Amino acid sequence: MKKNYRNAFVHSFVDSKHIINIASTNYLCWGVGYPGNARFVQFEQVEMHSKASFAHEVENAAYYTAYILHEYHLKPNDAVYDGKGTVWSHGAVAKYLGGSDHTDPKGYYKNAGKKYFHQAYTMSQFYKLVLKNYHQLS
Repeated sequence: MKKNYRNAFVHSFVDSKHIINIASTNYLCWGVGYPGNARFVQFEQVEMHSKASFAHEVENAAYYTAYILHEYHLKPNDAVYDGKGTVWSHGAVAKYLGGSDHTDPKGYYKNAGKKYFHQAYTMSQFYKLVLKNYHQLS
């Protein structure tokens, strides 16, 4: 984020070993453009470079997503299909709300999944992992 600190600010960073909150999720951040910035808790996934670290990072991101949903008393609902829901990717924000043309983490998931597991990883798979974590927290 060193190159982009003037263009983006997220609440948290997630990697294979850490979930680091750098700002209160009760306040606005600017990582997905208007109007999404005012509507979402946003985190940045740090790209991993091994099979194990990618798997752990995705698990941490799913746990964090489930945790935030639980903390704010929201039920999981994948926004990718209709633009209505509580779990949004940057790509879904761009598609349904505008303000950005980014599609992450779609490309990262696809490429890392193919590289480490011989098949693309998808937001649908991520959402299922969020559900699993959410039910464990409930």
